[in-house]
Amino acid sequence: MKTTGVLPAIALALCALSTESPAAGLAVMGSCQVMVGPQWLIQATRGRATLPYTGEPAAVLLSVTGMSSPLAGWRVEVRREGGAWPEGMKLWVRRSGDGVGAGRLSGAHGFTEITPSGTLLCLGQGDRTGIPLQFRITGLSLHAPVGAHMAGVSYGLITIGE
Repeated sequence: MKTTGVLPAIALALCALSTESPAAGLAVMGSCQVMVGPQWLIQATRGRATLPYTGEPAAVLLSVTGMSSPLAGWRVEVRREGGAWPEGMKLWVRRSGDGVGAGRLSGAHGFTEITPSGTLLCLGQGDRTGIPLQFRITGLSLHAPVGAHMAGVSYGLITIGE
């Protein structure tokens, strides 16, 4: 597909941070890349000043393993890393499923903004694998500066009462 003009592009780089517990582990698999194309441009010129972009329901899969027991608690926090974004543009995430495992899981069924200062994503107990995440970007605008706008998302696993 060929496009004319220069459109903003957004890419999310994903990485896992080390945990506070040497036995517990957090694995992050997947990525989300947004390329604003002609369809968005057509919609934007039809009267909507800004449009959201919502990614695939399982763009990223999280796995928490190595917990000392099925009752050992944990939380996952996310943080937006990287350069400044245009005014009004925001990055959001939600948990789009439960993954698998005997452990419990709660939180983040609705979209939660990922900020540079960090955001609680979800809480759990025991091992859970394949927890699907979905991303959303709001505030995309024809008035945003032209160019590539990049952000990384870092994930942190904090064990509770192990």
